Formats: sequence, structure tokens, C-alpha cells
Amino acid sequence: MVFLVKTFFFVFIGISIRLTDYYLILAAGILTVSMFVIRIPVVRLSLGREVTPSEASLAAAMVPKGLAPAVLAVLPIQAGIANGYVIQDTVFAVVILSIILTAILTFLLERKILYEPYGLVFSSYSKEPATRKDT
Repeated sequence: MVFLVKTFFFVFIGISIRLTDYYLILAAGILTVSMFVIRIPVVRLSLGREVTPSEASLAAAMVPKGLAPAVLAVLPIQAGIANGYVIQDTVFAVVILSIILTAILTFLLERKILYEPYGLVFSSYSKEPATRKDT
């Protein structure tokens, strides 16, 4: 049921987005790339060293935006705020670009194509997967 609702919602986003203002798309691209770049040190600081570099790299690549930002982006237009479409179009573009970039990065990490750059950042992490200790 959740999958069905999300499917309809992303169809709504696809129908609602207007890709006519290239400056908004550029701004959305810059915001999306900056989210992915900022995510790397955040993952490095927040994950323990018991995870492997490949797990940490995958965690750093998982930044897709979705339902919540898109719902909130519609509110300025509904509230009658002038130029509310700027917020909506920018957020919708960020949602779409972040999903696309997450899919690409995940594919490249699984194929070990981006393993070297991410491996340098997470080189101090465990080389073997952590084993669970039952108490």
C-alpha cells in the first residue's frame, strides 16, 4: 500500500515540476551536490570504526530526498506566497536529482568503480565486517 501511495506521489511530482527555469535547476544541482559532499564528513564523524569502508561509502552515498520535502514545498503556493513556485520547483528538482545521483553512486560503488576515492576517506575503518556479540 505504501509503495502505491509513493508511486502516485512521484507521478504527481513529475506532473508538477516545470523545468523551464534553468537557474533553478542549476541551484538545485548545486544544492544536491553540496548535500552529497557534506554527507561524507558527517558519515565519517558519526559511524563507528567497526564498519567496513564499503559500508561507510554506501552510507555516504545514501542521500535521496523524497516525500517529506516535496510535500512541504507545495505549502508556499497553497499559502499564496509570492514566487512560491520557486521553492516548489527547486525542491522538486533537488528530490529528482538526489534520487538519480544516489542511484548512480550506489551502482558505481557496488561495481567498485568509486571504491578508491571513497576508500581513501574511509581507510581507517575496519577491513572486516563486524561480528555481532550476543550477550
